[in-house]
Amino acid sequence: MAKTLKERKQILIFNAVLFVLNFIYVFFLGIFPFGKILSLLYGIVITILFVLIVYATRAKNKLTITFVTLTIIALWLSQLLDKKVINDISGLITILFFLVAIIRLIVRISKSPEVGGLEFFEAVNIYFLLGIIGSVLFRLVYAIDGSSFAVNQPGEMHQSDFIYYSFVTLTTLGYGDISPVNPLARSIAILISVSGQLYLTMIIALLVGKYLSAKSK
Repeated sequence: MAKTLKERKQILIFNAVLFVLNFIYVFFLGIFPFGKILSLLYGIVITILFVLIVYATRAKNKLTITFVTLTIIALWLSQLLDKKVINDISGLITILFFLVAIIRLIVRISKSPEVGGLEFFEAVNIYFLLGIIGSVLFRLVYAIDGSSFAVNQPGEMHQSDFIYYSFVTLTTLGYGDISPVNPLARSIAILISVSGQLYLTMIIALLVGKYLSAKSK
């Protein structure tokens, strides 16, 4: 029992730190003007995110570590070389890695016999990761076709714009300052918005059900 509590505490710490990094990546970095330094900061933060996710999801096996290492290498090659093919490969690998992490976190929450701080952080981290996946998808679409989005303010779109648009879409807020134009961008926008609403509905029902069940016992 003591070992289980110790492991739970360790995972809670990793998920809490992951929450802080997600918060910084989504809310804080976009405040600064875009440039090489900001691009470097995005790369550093998301690299740390990859490592933290391994510990937060308890996926410390050789296959996962190898996959994370390749993901980080692809990320930094895309940062340093700025080649379209490498950027696309890096984006696809990142999406796959985050999807696997989300599945592992959802499975852990569903199997957890209790509802506490750990489950709270895991649930919020999943939502953050969904938004980050959306930002990578939108960036890939924009790389394929620069006219995929109609933007009120003229100019090139950057990482902070994709993060902003992804979370606005995920929450179905929809200010209208950025709008999908081509069919692929619209389809992904629908996918992200539906995923956000379904996730909130299911995760709240799951956590409330577990809480009431534990309370009745």
